[in-house]
Amino acid sequence: MNVWIIYDGTLGINKRVADLVGVLLIKGNTIRILSTKDVKASDLAVLLPDILVLGMSHKTTRSLKGIEQVADDIAKAFQARDAKCEKVAAWEICDSKDLIGKEDAAIKAIVDQV
Repeated sequence: MNVWIIYDGTLGINKRVADLVGVLLIKGNTIRILSTKDVKASDLAVLLPDILVLGMSHKTTRSLKGIEQVADDIAKAFQARDAKCEKVAAWEICDSKDLIGKEDAAIKAIVDQV
């Protein structure tokens, strides 16, 4: 299956989570890990994900706008092809201190969604 893990964030925390989720989902899947800045309309014209995982930080309006725009673009691409995504999962980091010592459980919770 094609798995797209799309994150937004500036401190590297969401990138780290995306990478860890990708490692856990790699078996039997093709993984693409993208920042919201790296998702292009041309990507959506060629290939759509079977599994979509989105992640962002809670406290940034820019992050919310980035994820909203990407989600909207992906939804439009699915509608244009009359296609459906098999599974969707998401994470939101409210405070990076929330993850300290809980990274494994947090990553497992994300992966369990898919």
